[in-house]
Amino acid sequence: MRRGRLDIHRRVGDARARLRASARPLLQAALAAPLAWFLATDLLGHDAPIFAPISALVAIGATIAQPWQRAAEIIVGVAIGVAIADALTLVIGQGTLQIGAMVLLAMATSVLLGGGPMFVLQAGTAAVLVAALPTADGVASVDRFLDTLAGGGSALLFTIVLLPIRPLQLAHRAAGPVLDELARTFDEVGEALRHSDPGLAARALERARGAGDHWARLDEAVGIGRQATRIAPVRRHEEADLLDMTQSVTQLDYAIRDVRVLARVALRLTETTVPHGARLELVMRAFAGSVRALEGHLAGEYDETLAARDCALDAVRIASSITPADDELVFTHLLGQVRSTAVDLQRATGRPRDEAITRMLEAVTKGRAGHA
Repeated sequence: MRRGRLDIHRRVGDARARLRASARPLLQAALAAPLAWFLATDLLGHDAPIFAPISALVAIGATIAQPWQRAAEIIVGVAIGVAIADALTLVIGQGTLQIGAMVLLAMATSVLLGGGPMFVLQAGTAAVLVAALPTADGVASVDRFLDTLAGGGSALLFTIVLLPIRPLQLAHRAAGPVLDELARTFDEVGEALRHSDPGLAARALERARGAGDHWARLDEAVGIGRQATRIAPVRRHEEADLLDMTQSVTQLDYAIRDVRVLARVALRLTETTVPHGARLELVMRAFAGSVRALEGHLAGEYDETLAARDCALDAVRIASSITPADDELVFTHLLGQVRSTAVDLQRATGRPRDEAITRMLEAVTKGRAGHA
């Protein structure tokens, strides 16, 4: 019974979290659709301009976590599809076969204009709507084309000018999965080395590859955020923070490449017996701690910035306290990669390259002197 109540509370909490996350686009849609209707009816004098609120909702969906240029492209695609389908209605009328002809011509025209996949798809979708929905008087006109532009313009007004996205919030939300996957990968590499487990090493390598997909979404989110700060006056104050975050995002890409190398080397090592497996696990745990502290660094917590740097250098000190045998070439490769990873993680906190290398070399000296 208790478990059932806890499960209900968890589901309710998850539902509330989803609603909060969607609050902004829901409000944008609730405001843009009636504004589009008002523009089409009261200003343009159109009767039942259904395409105005529809195009507003399409545009709202297009602007969620996407560059505004892509949203504008989708709006133009819809408008072109409407215009072509309306023109064809005058020539071939409406019906089953006509839908196919209108979709083909609208999408082909979009391709000829150099539109992207979403541009072409929305043009085809708009053509279907025109072909399926007759006008009030049964005659095609330019009204629906203008209604589409009114809807798209209303959506852009609310999503870009009046109620734009929160760039830092968007970027931080996208950073979470990257940091989580990266930290887990370091943990798995360490566990694989400790237990000489090729299966664990292979899973760590696969996780490292997946982290790259999360990073791509983070990079896009930061790019979208920077666009928003440039075109939305109410978000301009976030531009400097996003610029700083750009360096961290770049270095996270390098850190993901580092952990891929570490995972591949670990896989080779686990095919035999891994020397110093327990200490290597400590190295990877230190890297995982550094990555987890980066979340606080991105949120502006200076203590977490220091923690991220210290953990990365701890990894170097521990690794440098290990003296490999002359014939342990793969193992030596692993130790060298540890140093590169430590530099990249330090730079993710904003530390300059020269200083990061200097601190890394100091950590090597301390490790060799037995201060790990």
